[in-house]
Amino acid sequence: MSLKLNIQRWLFSTNAKDIAMLYFMFALFSAMMGTGLSAMIRTELANTGSPFLNGNTQAFNVVITAHAILMIFFFVMPALVGGFGNYLMPTMLGASDMAFARLNNISFWLLVPSMMLMLTSALVEAGAGTGWTVNKMCCSKMSFDAWNTFNNMYIINCLNYSIVLTTCYTVYSYTFKMSYPGIKWYILLYMMMMSYMSFMIQSVKMFMQKGQYACMLIKTNMHQRTNMTKQYSNLTYKKYHNNPKDPFNFEQWLVGTVDGDGTFSLYVYPEKNKGTYTFKMSLSKYNAQMTYYIKSNLGVGSMTTTSNISSDKNMMTFRIRDTKHTRDIVFPIFDKYPLLTMKRYKYTMFKKCVLMSLNDTLTQEEKYTQIRKIYKSKMPLDYMSDAWKDLTMNDTNLDKTLIKDMMTKSWLAGYMDAEGSFTYVNKDDTRMVHCFAMTQKYDEMVLYGIKYLLKMNANVMWNKKGFYWLNTTNSRNMEYMMNFFMYNDHFSLFKGVKSFEFSMWKRTYYKHKGNYKKLDEIRMWINTMRNKHKMK
Repeated sequence: MSLKLNIQRWLFSTNAKDIAMLYFMFALFSAMMGTGLSAMIRTELANTGSPFLNGNTQAFNVVITAHAILMIFFFVMPALVGGFGNYLMPTMLGASDMAFARLNNISFWLLVPSMMLMLTSALVEAGAGTGWTVNKMCCSKMSFDAWNTFNNMYIINCLNYSIVLTTCYTVYSYTFKMSYPGIKWYILLYMMMMSYMSFMIQSVKMFMQKGQYACMLIKTNMHQRTNMTKQYSNLTYKKYHNNPKDPFNFEQWLVGTVDGDGTFSLYVYPEKNKGTYTFKMSLSKYNAQMTYYIKSNLGVGSMTTTSNISSDKNMMTFRIRDTKHTRDIVFPIFDKYPLLTMKRYKYTMFKKCVLMSLNDTLTQEEKYTQIRKIYKSKMPLDYMSDAWKDLTMNDTNLDKTLIKDMMTKSWLAGYMDAEGSFTYVNKDDTRMVHCFAMTQKYDEMVLYGIKYLLKMNANVMWNKKGFYWLNTTNSRNMEYMMNFFMYNDHFSLFKGVKSFEFSMWKRTYYKHKGNYKKLDEIRMWINTMRNKHKMK
């Protein structure tokens, strides 16, 4: 047979068995692509952090969407309905072929442009990451690109037309081929009813899908199943969601994190003109992803883990010891965005010593004579970071807007990544509520700033154990805080494990508020996760 005739046979074939083989080949090809996307998903989830997609959550949603649509609509349904249906149904009916053979051919070839549109949708702008339902009415909580969502809706429509056409000739075959032997009447009746139901469902879905185009143009809050968020009322959304699309600033976030858990340490050898200068951050292995995130963004430094014989074997440390890296990368960040806690004093002394050690105009002995003087200086007991510009608590009481000039969202997110606590507390034996808490040993002003920035009704209290304490269980404070740290309707400003804890805390507030048993189970589960790292 010539190539031309061979192409025509498969392209224009009305033979049910030939079309069945086309369905099988198409389904196999789709399964291979779907398996490749599945491997990408497993690779991303195999390790902590985001090793494969580098933190691009929208790309992850796009891959999941493409994988689900490929496996459901391009593998399972074509193979089961189109492939086995075309191959077995004429034999079961005792018929020579399917009714409306040309319609049978067209229904298959509608799958091909559907797949092409689906694959190309991932390459246009941010891609369509809506989940396999492509239901925009359930997806406004995740970032999306409208054109890609339109594209994916047209894909589903093409699929719907293909399925409806397949069902049309299947129903006709069941109905008008009854004179052929080889099938019991009650089996035929059952298959007819199933086909009619499939036809009605797909027809309704096809027209509902078109209605979603208009819904996409309306700013409405809706629930996103794949991202664990709760439906908000339009009033709450308009009241709190005035955030810019992406307010996150890594440098400000880093300063806030260092204000919480960072250290500038200097050690001068007593009998040598030599010293070590270390900028480091030590965090629990439970929060290892945050240290790796800092290292990847700064591009310098090293990671170390405490040994199993150490008194505290649960820590992971990021450090920079190269003084040139410290001067060229670290200092510009902390000069541009000054520290707000007492660590500002240590940073200032640390910076003087590092720059002194790099001064080529002095001898080694002259350098370390001056460094030792700086090293021995003590911080005043009433020291306050110069970033506050002599601002007092009385000033903040009179004008709370002054705090916004000192603390940014990114700084606060970094500080809470290090020091904040989203937890659950018992009110009594039958009641558990959500709670936010934060402590500070010296910097009372920082807690006052956080109180005013988050519009909290609670007061900063002095604890007998020797630290300042700020906490709240007020529902309005909780809701404001939950929206304060969100941007782009979906993402939080936290970068460490606090992002996961905040998401769980936020989700349980809307889903399980007042359910003592469920909240206690979740609290125990999170505590178990933390303790696993401590026991390793």
